[in-house]
Amino acid sequence: MAVSADEVKDLRRAWTTFLDSNSAAPSTRPEIVASWRRSQLSRVSVDRLDLPFTPGAMADSKLLLAAAPVLDEFAVGLSGSPVSVVLADRAGRVVGRWSGERALERQLEAESISLGFVLTEEHAGTNGIGTALEMMRPVKVYGPEHYAQSLHGLTCAAAPLRNPLSHQIEGVVNLACPNAEVNALLLPTVVDLARRIGREMHARSTHREQAVLEAFLLANRTTRGAIVAIGETFFMANAAAAPLLDGAEQTALWRQVPEGLSEGAVSGEIQLDRGTMRATFRGVVVGGRTVGSVIELDTVPSARRRADPGARDDAAARLRAAGLVGCSPAWHHVCVSAVRVRSDRPVIILGESGVGKRALAEFLHRDRRQGELRLLPAGLEQVHGRRRWLLSLHEALADPRTGTVVITQAQDLTPECVRGVTELVETTADPPFVVATVTTDPDSAVSTAAAPTLQDRLDAPQVLVVPPLRERPADVQVIANHVLSDAQSAAGVGRLSADALTALSRYRWPGNIRELRTVVRETLEQRRGTVLTSVDLPAALRDAGPAPRLSRMETVERDAIRQALLEAGGNKSAAAVALGISRKTLHRRIQRYRLDDNGGF
Repeated sequence: MAVSADEVKDLRRAWTTFLDSNSAAPSTRPEIVASWRRSQLSRVSVDRLDLPFTPGAMADSKLLLAAAPVLDEFAVGLSGSPVSVVLADRAGRVVGRWSGERALERQLEAESISLGFVLTEEHAGTNGIGTALEMMRPVKVYGPEHYAQSLHGLTCAAAPLRNPLSHQIEGVVNLACPNAEVNALLLPTVVDLARRIGREMHARSTHREQAVLEAFLLANRTTRGAIVAIGETFFMANAAAAPLLDGAEQTALWRQVPEGLSEGAVSGEIQLDRGTMRATFRGVVVGGRTVGSVIELDTVPSARRRADPGARDDAAARLRAAGLVGCSPAWHHVCVSAVRVRSDRPVIILGESGVGKRALAEFLHRDRRQGELRLLPAGLEQVHGRRRWLLSLHEALADPRTGTVVITQAQDLTPECVRGVTELVETTADPPFVVATVTTDPDSAVSTAAAPTLQDRLDAPQVLVVPPLRERPADVQVIANHVLSDAQSAAGVGRLSADALTALSRYRWPGNIRELRTVVRETLEQRRGTVLTSVDLPAALRDAGPAPRLSRMETVERDAIRQALLEAGGNKSAAAVALGISRKTLHRRIQRYRLDDNGGF
């Protein structure tokens, strides 16, 4: 049955009482009070959600492949119903969403309950996904039982999804609906969905995974130490190993398994967040192929390469000291990734033009290495020829004075030169730190082909992705104020007015940080007073309206139109034919998404 208005008022009163006095009403469910306390300790905001965003491949994730057939079938019956299904992975990151009603979908979008955003209790407070992960069992969260006030209009029921072989939690399936639409079947329905997804996961499990599991169980019975079993699609740890693996990624661990591993024991090292650990590897072989490894970890980390315990806390501060600033979750992710980079493996920095790839590369040099920084623009290959360019790279790699070699605009390298780069980096004894920047602008035909080639050929490169400024609008004001602060002593300007900051935030910044810096500096040169106002800004910024908030499907449509316009060289008739829509419809979409004739924003 639906939650009555009186019940909602009682829940809201209990929530308010807890916030005011840190004490709970007797009628409040104990599990909800415990979740509120965890949310409070994590300093989650009750006013609005500020969820971290973790980009990454989702379409081919094993969890989504198993769950999608079940949830697609279930979603057919949702049409017109105010119910939404959200699928999240074990880290609380949303990897899929199905909605029966557009209004509810817009509400979820407004709260960033969308692909890539993380809904753990640590970041979102009490909610279906985060609380189910925390409690490791099905839960139901009624309206004001959510810790964040913006979710008080929704009721959620969620159930963990367990791997049928290892019984470890792989993710969560969550049902959400308005409080007025709640009925007694909500929790049983989501539990049934979890069972069906579990059966699908079991049907998709392979004999390779079963072999890895059996090897893990055998090792766990005969060894009391920390045991990890890992394969291309399989990862598990016993109770002794689990605390050592906080933050460790399956892909990163899999790359550290020695090549050519057989069933015999091989000693080596494995790099975790807390430092380097000694490990004993034993391969799991099926049909003559090594499909996994059982790893016994030494519980005493090596002193040679201990991790800085404050690395996570001071990541943003370290980049800010180097002039790289921001406050958005996306930028925080970049900061944490940057300070964890290891200088004994090459790094590829991906991002659009103007996002600060070279500045980030220079930070990595100062933060990680002594010696000289050697910049080698990839465009010089076309000027001097491949042989001379590779000779310059060889000299830089072999010079003992070199601390870091940065190959800029590496997407401009020819495939033959990419092969040469790989050979030089891998054959140079004790090479310096190697960083390559790759421009991934959508309208760059080269970048989409060359970047993967470079990533595939280099030996296990570390990849840093710098999001464009339009995807982290919260950083615009921070960067603008930082540029202004740098120029204050010369320009004598005190600050940016509120209307100027608003205008800057509304603009899409196709040139990213480089364009923002240019606008602020040029505006300073033509200033009319000690405060920069919107009147001082270029007309394009003053006239820019609020950027439209797009759903996932709208974003896909916008990007498809943008690509069609680019491929058609701005010819709207040709783009409309390619898209299978009328020219008039295309014109309306261009206006709606504020694209220009060439597909730019």
